[in-house]
Amino acid sequence: MRNWSAAHKESLNGGILLVLGLVIWAYASGFPELDEGYPGPALFPQLIALGFAISGLFLLGKYLPKALQTKNTSTEEEAKEKTRLLSLLGGIAVVSIFPFVFDFIGFLIPLAITVFFVALLLRIPYLKSALLGVGATGAVYLIFNVLLNVPL
Repeated sequence: MRNWSAAHKESLNGGILLVLGLVIWAYASGFPELDEGYPGPALFPQLIALGFAISGLFLLGKYLPKALQTKNTSTEEEAKEKTRLLSLLGGIAVVSIFPFVFDFIGFLIPLAITVFFVALLLRIPYLKSALLGVGATGAVYLIFNVLLNVPL
């Protein structure tokens, strides 16, 4: 993969996301349905699957034409790839700590901290990262605790 351009890699990522979305959708379609028209347990997995599939199609549409035209990568692109890989590994580390922390201090505070740190890894400025962490946590609280009556 060292000779692959960023367009090649993003096209591969798009294909993986599309296939993953289709597999999740198919698997969740077998979940039972609830009476009286209430959404069943397949709703959220299928929404996630739809997001994966749409993201995969977007990546394929954007990068596949570029991947078919480009052949070599530059050293500058390789340096950017290393930085992206370190950010990805940092994001995975932050998110993987989340399940172990929320047992001790609840759900909302670790969620806000996790979103804040992931936003920083995506190079979003501090203030916007903090606002994103608080806003995303507030949205999750409103959707699940208030609207859906699902305790967090």
